[in-house]
Amino acid sequence: MQFKAIFVAALISASPAWATFYCQVKEGGTELMEEPSAMSEALLALPCGTVVSLFDEDGDTKGAWVRVAFDNIDAGRWGAGLEGWVLRDRLEICG
Repeated sequence: MQFKAIFVAALISASPAWATFYCQVKEGGTELMEEPSAMSEALLALPCGTVVSLFDEDGDTKGAWVRVAFDNIDAGRWGAGLEGWVLRDRLEICG
């Protein structure tokens, strides 16, 4: 899987739902701050292979997540993981 050149830093607010994430996107030196109401659509629209780094309100990292297509992975292994995203260090592509 090829990772895209887009870097996304998301701040998790009180609830771990995509709609409550603040997201800072950096691409080619340009920074865009998204509003929480747009986060669900904006993040789900990112292409497969995009890496998303999540941070809590204290700035502690919660891991790098990768946008994937579930038909390319063993989706049943991810339990409570967010649909369409898996932790990069646990990513296993199925044959």
